[in-house]
Amino acid sequence: MRNCCVYATNVNEAAALIKDARARAGLSTRAMAQRAGVTASTVSRVESGLMDPTLGTLQKLMAAVGCELVIYPRRSGSSTSRAAAAPSTPALADLHDAWRSTPQGVRPDWTRIRAFLDYLALHPELVAEAIKAPPRRTRSQLMNALLAGIADKLADDSGVTRPSWTRAAGALTRRWYSPGTPRMRQKAREEAPRQLMARNIAIREDSLWRPQQRLAG
Repeated sequence: MRNCCVYATNVNEAAALIKDARARAGLSTRAMAQRAGVTASTVSRVESGLMDPTLGTLQKLMAAVGCELVIYPRRSGSSTSRAAAAPSTPALADLHDAWRSTPQGVRPDWTRIRAFLDYLALHPELVAEAIKAPPRRTRSQLMNALLAGIADKLADDSGVTRPSWTRAAGALTRRWYSPGTPRMRQKAREEAPRQLMARNIAIREDSLWRPQQRLAG
């Protein structure tokens, strides 16, 4: 995802940062709050400068729009030596580290992945550029296959050529499911995108890809 580099030195700057990031992602206050796991009133208060957000809250809000908050220290009174990074096309390649190992196995960072897909749903003209570069291969075969399947689906849905790098990503040797009951697994198989099922990943399409009207609402 994108790195949003700012000097978060006061409430007004945090307010402008969040408001601008939400607007660029095309999300409503409510949609951003849902993605971040906070209340809509929290987003409104931050944007209006009525709330001094913690670093943790800022990170959640920025992650909800597919950004990683990066803060650089500088001495008080010094001139800003780094300008805020200009927004750019999100890159699927940046999601190569959107996972972590747990005792139960690999757990993808669904918040980052959904934020990426939400952004492209609102900006379909960016799809070809967003999936062009291959992600760095990781120790997680699940993530390698998942990102390739996502790239293939984005390409197919947008009517662009699939990137060549996805052909080398391969599929899992065993079918992967999110934790759930047998009935939930069956539903996942039935409603998974064919591009993910081709790589032995069973996850419901609507758990990752959401309609534009829902994102804007």
